[in-house]
Parts: sequence; C-alpha cells; structure tokens
Amino acid sequence: MTGPSPTIVERASAKINLSLEIVGRRPDGYHNLLSLVAFAPAIADTVTLSTGNALGVTVTGPNADELAGDNIVDKLLASLNRTEPDLLLGQITIDKKIPIAAGLGGGSADAAAALRAIGAANCVADIERRFADLAANLGADVPVCLGGRGAIGAVMAGMGETVVRPQGRSPIPPGLFVLLVNPGRPVSTAEVFRRLDAPRLVEAPAPKPSIGPFANADDLIAYLLATRNDLEPPARVIEPMIATVLKLISAQDGCRLARMSGSGATCFGLFHDDLAARAAGRAIRSAAPDWWCETSPIS
Repeated sequence: MTGPSPTIVERASAKINLSLEIVGRRPDGYHNLLSLVAFAPAIADTVTLSTGNALGVTVTGPNADELAGDNIVDKLLASLNRTEPDLLLGQITIDKKIPIAAGLGGGSADAAAALRAIGAANCVADIERRFADLAANLGADVPVCLGGRGAIGAVMAGMGETVVRPQGRSPIPPGLFVLLVNPGRPVSTAEVFRRLDAPRLVEAPAPKPSIGPFANADDLIAYLLATRNDLEPPARVIEPMIATVLKLISAQDGCRLARMSGSGATCFGLFHDDLAARAAGRAIRSAAPDWWCETSPIS
C-alpha cells in the first residue's frame, strides 16, 4: 500500500525592474540588458505540483481567464518530458494573482516556481545550475526568478542569463515598500521592443554587472534617480495611460520614485513607510477604482 502522492507548493512573487538599461541590440537580433530587480513577496501566484497526477497545467484565480491556451509552464513541462523523461513530473496548478502582460514577470515567476517544485520533487541539489539552460531558453526573466527562492532581489544582465546575488544576498536594502498600479491595459513586450531604438552591438560580450549592494534605502533611491527604464518611452507611445498612472503615483505623499516596471503597463512607486504606501494605494483606488493596485515590502 502506497502513501499519498507528494504535493509541493511554491510562491511566485511579482518581479519589479527598479532600473532597466537596454545595452544594445546583438547581432542575433536579441538585446543585452542590465537591470536591478526586486521582488514583491506579498504579491504572488501560488504554484502547486502534484506528482501523482497526469501531466498538465491548470490555472485558477482572479486572472485565470486571461491565460487561455498553452502558457510558459505548459512549454516547460513539454520540454522536460521530452528531454529528461526520468524526472518525476505531474499536474501543475497555478493560482493566478499577478496581472497578465503587465511587466511583472508573472509567467516567468510561475515557470521558475514550477522548476523549483520539480527540483524539490526530484531531490535536485542545485536547481539553478541544473535548469540554467532551460530557464534562459524559456524567457529573459526566468533565471532571475529561479534562484533566491523566487523572492530575493538581484542584478540581471545579458539576455537575462546572468544573475548576480552577492554572497547569495539581495542588493536591495530593507526599509522600502512598493505600490504597484496597473490600469488594466496589457502591453505587448514584442511590440515595445519593435519600437525600441537601441544601439547595435558589433558583438555580444559577456556582461559584467556591478550594481550595489546598497548600504540603506536612501542610497538605493539616489542610485535609481540617476537611472531609467529604457522600455518606458516606447511603452508610453503604445499605451498613453502609462503617463497618467505615473503622474498619479508621483503625486502621492511620501513617494520617492515613480517608474514603469519591465515593458509595462504596471508602474510602481517606492515609499519609506508601509503606511504611506497603503495610503497612496487607497487614494489611487478611490480615483481609479477599475485599476489593479497592491502594496508590498520589496526584497
């Protein structure tokens, strides 16, 4: 008589690009980037692997209807089933809370969480090393979401395959809180990159990221004020509502920085105080009740 099939649960936290520099377009058509990434652990999907069930992906939650058809986790399972048939796999359920096509890496975080669950089910000692190539092939944000339990900030570079956490720690200092606002206008990452005027690179040299760690929250804010998100200008052309969101966030008491994350349309404000971030969230929900609006510490 056998016991119950193992079930492994992983959280997939929302990813925030605090800064995002597009270094240039590579000869192969892809882009090299340099980004300081933080995570919002209070805003997360829940990914559950049930190894006793047939291979497949089920999506539940408030944003499930927006994720129709095959998604990145379906591709992940199909790839592992084909290339590593000895791995114990199964049914993956995603309770979807992070908005779709929002610049928060929700799909990438789900795929990374699924890889961590599969690694745990198969007693993989070094999940990042074992699944590095697969993670990079799935998407630029998957490697940074894979390590650090999917909730520890990092610097990402190259096409996303280079991830740096000094001594395994986040470069993000404690003491900052984020307000995330999405106006419900999905923005196509592919369209943003099509409109991006990036310098052409003659070659694609190995990136050498060196950002942080920062001594305190003020030092991080000072650094961010001197940086940018290079995807924001083309995203604002595609979706002018982004400018409205940023203006409203910037106007809130205690907001130290307002910027778009990833390829949009989610924008964020950074605050030194949780109460200030929550008050700003209430004000924005009152002004725009149809918008998605959440707060979290960042890590």
